[in-house]
Amino acid sequence: MRTVLVTGSPEAVEPVVAAVRAAGVDGVGITADTDLVATLRQLDPGSVGCYVQLPIGISPSGDTAVSRVHSFLEQGLLTRFRLVDAVLPALADDASVLLVGGHTQVEQQAPDDQGARRALLTVLAHAVRADRAPVATRVRVLDHSHTAADIADLAVTGRGPSQEQRSARSAESVRAYEDWRTELFGMARAEV
Repeated sequence: MRTVLVTGSPEAVEPVVAAVRAAGVDGVGITADTDLVATLRQLDPGSVGCYVQLPIGISPSGDTAVSRVHSFLEQGLLTRFRLVDAVLPALADDASVLLVGGHTQVEQQAPDDQGARRALLTVLAHAVRADRAPVATRVRVLDHSHTAADIADLAVTGRGPSQEQRSARSAESVRAYEDWRTELFGMARAEV
């Protein structure tokens, strides 16, 4: 396999690159500490077997909710389109792309719609497929719940977590909900 390229904030990139390297694959991380677009344009054509785009930490600015959301879109989601555009020439013919969504709300005063953010990443995924046609490119949009190990495994093998792992996670979330519900109802009964 060719190089797995990972971009995003340093705290997100480092564990994914470490997990990729632990799997015996060349992993390269480029963080927001550099000019990402300029760095990506310097990659050799066809040198990237998998591109993993992780979220980049941003600090939206503005006095109104509208201006803060505009800043969030400009610095965050729309920058992701520019980054993919810069890395496209470096993708190998059989390359895959993983777009990983963020999970943090911009700030309490700004509206946040995770579904809308995921939809924009899905639009980006469709645009990548369209630009790479007729070459069939695997592009996946992942949510923020995937661990660095999950992301690295998917980047290296192309396979997601096994059914057994998904079932275990599902069972954990069901137990967490049941614990919460028991605690909540227990409190309600004590107060009534």
